[in-house]
Amino acid sequence: MFRYTANNNSKPRVAINLKKAYSVLHPQNDGDIAAYDSQTRESMYYGKVDTSGNAVYLITEDGASLAHFDSSNVGVFSINFVVRAFEKMREHYIDLLADNKLDELPYIGRMIPAASWIDFQEIEKNHLGSLQSFFVGNYASYYRDKIDSFDDFLRYFIQFVSTAATEFPVTKTGIMLSHVTPPHSTGLYIDLTEEDTTNDESKEIILESNSYMEYARLASIYGFKVDKYIPWRIRADLGSWNMHQYMKRSGVTFRAPGVGDYFQQFYTRTHYHDLDDLRNFLLQCWRLFLYRFPRKKIYSVQGGKTITLSAIRESNSKTINNIEVWMRILLRVRMEESLVAMTENKFEDIIKKAVFSYEKYGIEKGLNIINKNLKNRYFSVDSASKNMLNYLNNATFRNLKLPLRVKS
Repeated sequence: MFRYTANNNSKPRVAINLKKAYSVLHPQNDGDIAAYDSQTRESMYYGKVDTSGNAVYLITEDGASLAHFDSSNVGVFSINFVVRAFEKMREHYIDLLADNKLDELPYIGRMIPAASWIDFQEIEKNHLGSLQSFFVGNYASYYRDKIDSFDDFLRYFIQFVSTAATEFPVTKTGIMLSHVTPPHSTGLYIDLTEEDTTNDESKEIILESNSYMEYARLASIYGFKVDKYIPWRIRADLGSWNMHQYMKRSGVTFRAPGVGDYFQQFYTRTHYHDLDDLRNFLLQCWRLFLYRFPRKKIYSVQGGKTITLSAIRESNSKTINNIEVWMRILLRVRMEESLVAMTENKFEDIIKKAVFSYEKYGIEKGLNIINKNLKNRYFSVDSASKNMLNYLNNATFRNLKLPLRVKS
């Protein structure tokens, strides 16, 4: 089964294999050499997606999940059990150097962490700030004479998203799963030098070093894996029995075949924040637009001549407090971010179920319906799927009124 995109020229993408990404609990012996392929889709989403396929981000507000590397003098932090495992690994490495049983690795030297955890919320804030400036200052401003109200503003936003969402994601889920957010946001990665990751010469020097195999073996002993393509980068192996010994001290359990409590205790699901965050972002954009362009041009024929006048834009809208409208906008935006195709009937069915769940059980249940239909979307390679793709690209489906229509 493959997942199709809304682009006829796109090739089908195989969905990620979560069981492969988070392998079952396995012991690592002293002789094991552990490495991972950072170019696979499993690695792209490692730590960004839980074992149920939900996008997640690390909870850091209370500081309980993070710890500082004692061996670092530049304020490098990571998840607490990752820090403990690394410091033990480094202590072992330093002992080998002191006993002349190992030479210092080129570029890695005395194995001092150069980078690790990066704050996802700071990444998101900076990204949305830039996106807001571009959308309001360039895109919406270009169409400003056609925007009379907030509803018009939303329609042009959807038009923008339909062409740019994969490069400029808007929702928390979309940002987390995109190229915007580096893997270090998970707190599971450690870089042991600030070397440029595109420098193949330095990689080759490390890989050909007499100490490389022992370094990779040490990583395995303490529950890490080395990046095959960036050898100074190591990743905590959540499926490793060795790493699990350090996880237990943080009260985190490993439940084969998934990580279980780890994601429940250390992370929160992004899709629970998508609707409120999207609404707040668009309202901020609308206020900025009104501030910069408070008046609109109108044309009037007087005495056989067309004259240009101006009028204040309509700032209020019933849309602002209509939960169904926001669910429609959210679903459409997430479709574009995920390159997911669906028929209009399917779109309406999802909205109907999401609104029902929201009214009966609360907002989280409603958002679960939308997320469920996007997180693992598959289409079979048959004529029905191909026709669905053609329909998606039809101008009728792309009508901007679709995600905003509310049935009376």
